[in-house]
Amino acid sequence: MVAILTLFAGLFFGLRVVEVEVGPGVARVELRLDGRAVATLVAPAWSAPVDFGPIPMPRQLEAIAFDDAGVRVGSDRRPVNRINPRVQAGFSIRRETDGESASLDFRPVRGRDPERVLLLLGGEPLPSLDLTRIPLPARAPGSTAVLRATLEFADGEIVSAEALVGGPAGLADGLTPLRVTRDGGWAKDLPGFDGFFEAGSSPLTVVASERGPAEVRVLVTSRARAVLRDPHGVFGMKDSLPQSLMEEHIRSTRGQLGGDAVWRLVDPARPTANPPARSGTEILAGHLGAGSMATADDDVRGAVALSALALAESAVRCAILIVVAPGEEARGPLSERALDDLTRSLSVPVVVFRLGGGKSPAFPKARVVSGRTAFALALDEEIRRTLDRQRIVWIAGRVDPRAVLVTAKGRAARVSLRKEP
Repeated sequence: MVAILTLFAGLFFGLRVVEVEVGPGVARVELRLDGRAVATLVAPAWSAPVDFGPIPMPRQLEAIAFDDAGVRVGSDRRPVNRINPRVQAGFSIRRETDGESASLDFRPVRGRDPERVLLLLGGEPLPSLDLTRIPLPARAPGSTAVLRATLEFADGEIVSAEALVGGPAGLADGLTPLRVTRDGGWAKDLPGFDGFFEAGSSPLTVVASERGPAEVRVLVTSRARAVLRDPHGVFGMKDSLPQSLMEEHIRSTRGQLGGDAVWRLVDPARPTANPPARSGTEILAGHLGAGSMATADDDVRGAVALSALALAESAVRCAILIVVAPGEEARGPLSERALDDLTRSLSVPVVVFRLGGGKSPAFPKARVVSGRTAFALALDEEIRRTLDRQRIVWIAGRVDPRAVLVTAKGRAARVSLRKEP
């Protein structure tokens, strides 16, 4: 009886017109944003402006149709600012004579096999040879861990599932992941997170915590790509160590660049696409300078915002790396303040490097590097530090992460959810 016609592609924020289509017998349509009534539509326009807020946060828009008597006769929902939304699957846990096993219950996406499968228990990888029978390692009595799977398909579609293994009965259904940070890192893990978090003045139950996987999304501007590909070291990018030797040096001294994180090189021209997963060393050695040599201006802030929204959908430790050149100016509708507010609200840290001297008005706080080797070493150090400060905490029940606050007990332990302004 009602359908939302507006296409929510890209970033939606500020005042935007929403249009719906209705069937016979519909007298009015109420629009609700995150459960709050924001507009009432009547014939003949069946459209109205809706304020989506100053920053493009993930939201849910619902249109509810009523007849002349005020009876609800239909509804439609659309996710807003959801990048690569995940299809939820489920686990079945079975107890067997030799321990426990699990199976992942999902329908193949249009009959295709996933390109990448990530299976974790307590943040540690498990073999993923047979998703219909996944043997679970033995655990200490009374211990809990989160079993989760992520399946990525070629078109960017993602299937994910989570289940709590072990733990007391009577917990709320579902799980909510929180990405938390701690000043000084986690050299000595805390004994637990009891009493650290609340929502609506009610305490939240932490059922598991883990170091978890990590992901870095990389955005390189067109001008920065030109700097990286210049064999003569223009703009101060002179280097005493050839690319092949630098790659070998990183691997021999520190392993993969940035540790065990998955890296994805984002195309600023197609920021909604889900880039293939690579190692940090592979990206630095051969892919940072790859791509178009065009000097067209990039909407870097928009691409960063879309990357942050994509990472917010994932229960991973994360960072966004931006590589810019001197004189870089940001373009696009999103202001620097709005982007800072967005990444802080989503708990997604951003690291910016500028290649060579000179100023970049759009990125005044960028860290300056003057050579490929210096860039590689500084990048490795900064990304490791950023990721090592993060942990994934699992809350019992379905909770809006934006409503979760750190209690006085959590703050005393130097734990935080969002970077303060």
